[in-house]
Amino acid sequence: MLLERAANVFGTPSAPTAPVVDLKELHAKIGQLTLEKVFLRGALSKAVAQRRSMIDRRHGLSLALQAQLMRISSTALNCGL
Repeated sequence: MLLERAANVFGTPSAPTAPVVDLKELHAKIGQLTLEKVFLRGALSKAVAQRRSMIDRRHGLSLALQAQLMRISSTALNCGL
């Protein structure tokens, strides 16, 4: 009898629950990464001057983020724009 009920001593095991996922946040992140990927396509293999000339003030990414993604310092941006 004890052996039959031994598994219930600490309660019944509960089924694992799925983590809570915020779909809006995930979609926003996917959109951001897609925008960054399109912006960077082939850019990092170019010289700094060429990368600086690719910075676009009208792009959906901020100038600071464009510079960071292009691996250009903010002072280099100020010299060329």
